[in-house]
Amino acid sequence: MKLQQTLTSMSVQFLAPTILVLGLTGCDGDDGSDGLNSLVKLTELSVGSYECPDGGQLIKSGLDSNSNNVLEDNEVSSETAICKGESGTVSANPVKVVSTSNHEIFVPNGYKELAAGAVPQGDYEGTLLFGGLAAASGVEEIAAFVVQRPTLGAGSNASLVLQSLRNTLSSMGIQLSNVATEKLSGATMRSNDRIRLSTSLTANALNNLIFEQLGGNIAGAQFTNLPADNPQAAQVQEFRCLLTVQYFSEQDIVVTSAVIRESELANYEALVEGLGDGSNVGNRGSQRRAGADQFEVQGSSNKADFLWVVDNSISMADKQQAVANAGTEFSNRVKNANLDFQVGVITTDSAQLRGTGFTLDITQFQVDVVAGISGSTTETGIWFAEQSLQSATLGDSSNGSVTSLGVPRTGASLSVIILSDEESQYTSRSSVAFDETNNLFIDRGYMVYAIVDPAYAQSSQYDNLALNTGGTIGDITDLSGIPAIIQQIVDRAGGMTPFILAHQPISSTLVVGINGKEVSHASVDGWQYFPNSNTIAFFGNAMPQTGDTVQVTYEYIET
Repeated sequence: MKLQQTLTSMSVQFLAPTILVLGLTGCDGDDGSDGLNSLVKLTELSVGSYECPDGGQLIKSGLDSNSNNVLEDNEVSSETAICKGESGTVSANPVKVVSTSNHEIFVPNGYKELAAGAVPQGDYEGTLLFGGLAAASGVEEIAAFVVQRPTLGAGSNASLVLQSLRNTLSSMGIQLSNVATEKLSGATMRSNDRIRLSTSLTANALNNLIFEQLGGNIAGAQFTNLPADNPQAAQVQEFRCLLTVQYFSEQDIVVTSAVIRESELANYEALVEGLGDGSNVGNRGSQRRAGADQFEVQGSSNKADFLWVVDNSISMADKQQAVANAGTEFSNRVKNANLDFQVGVITTDSAQLRGTGFTLDITQFQVDVVAGISGSTTETGIWFAEQSLQSATLGDSSNGSVTSLGVPRTGASLSVIILSDEESQYTSRSSVAFDETNNLFIDRGYMVYAIVDPAYAQSSQYDNLALNTGGTIGDITDLSGIPAIIQQIVDRAGGMTPFILAHQPISSTLVVGINGKEVSHASVDGWQYFPNSNTIAFFGNAMPQTGDTVQVTYEYIET
């Protein structure tokens, strides 16, 4: 999607939600004198207003012709309203600031803290939260906490600490199946895990167990007065847990955990992700600022190309079959996302495309991905993916098996999915070591996903390559989780041609509109925010068309 950003906000202090004026520096004039500044004014529209009967926001912009830093009526050259839809609110501004000794944490609207007399006692710094009130039962579906604490020797970066915390939970008998681990920023890592318990619990009871293990300032911290279960809360065995680590120093990390029943995740996904995506944590005393970006869409594309790199060694039969069995989920997801897709398969011992090459026939893909188990035990998925993607046009000596077919297509994203239960053996094919931070995939904007064995997380280059390209890591050892992994890969494919925001927003405050009409925050027929690239992407029927205007308003933390 080719985009032109026509309006980018400068920062102003957030004083009130009613009127905000944002300034842009103008270009120098021909005579060498300073040019005029562009100003943007955001005004809340109340319910019953002419522009938005259900309420909304009015964005006015223009040049500051009298240089008084006030956008006056005779200076307005553009006016757009973003109106509230039938569901949701125009702005989900944080309604609670949790202060720790080093940080301000802006908790999204939709969460509440415990009552004063119900606060747990113990050596910790932070708060427990409940969110996602279900109208039918009157019970909050999300149980969560956010704490500041030391690493307690868990590691020297966010990735190592996150893995250590996950290992702690596993040692308690909590079975984790990793759907995705992603790098949200250089110092922020998040895991998205399915949890299956041997006995049924409420989300609150499970959150209490996790808090007792991960929430304390000292090893073996003891807590009393933990929140009791609501008698109306459902007890189940399957949950989803999003666990985030932000690393500031050995003595200062912020840990966020949110637990929800697996069956309810789709209903509260934005609320769960908004608490722990790292966008809402600032230094102590941080101030919120208001931002507004506007984009004119000059061209659009819903093309997505997928290249699978499949390990075909002797241990892979059941893993290949699990992906083939998930073909229906893959097909349904790309259709729901309204993607013009094609998919091809190579192996970890050959750059030759299987079957008929790239196809949009899911049945053919299901055949191709079952690549057999007679392949080489020298498994070099990165090497053969590189060879298949060589491009003479981009400076390589020749075209590879994939690029010779015109893949990736013009305007298409390319997702490379590596499926392997062993670590990469790149130097078995190359005399030069693979550079995980400087390579073809990063240079050409190809997003890599690694569905691999967590046992090799610290030594396999597949994992690091995925994180460094903005992709995710999934767990190959739990075959029942393969459909969920595939679904999140497809969901992210639309984020490859994104709208880049001027500031990193507090994600829960984002309001996105197309031609003045608010768009839902959803991975199906809506928009998603990707903190690792600071971008907004659209999916399904919500994708904007050529000539549309995209408006984005938000708050961000001044750094």
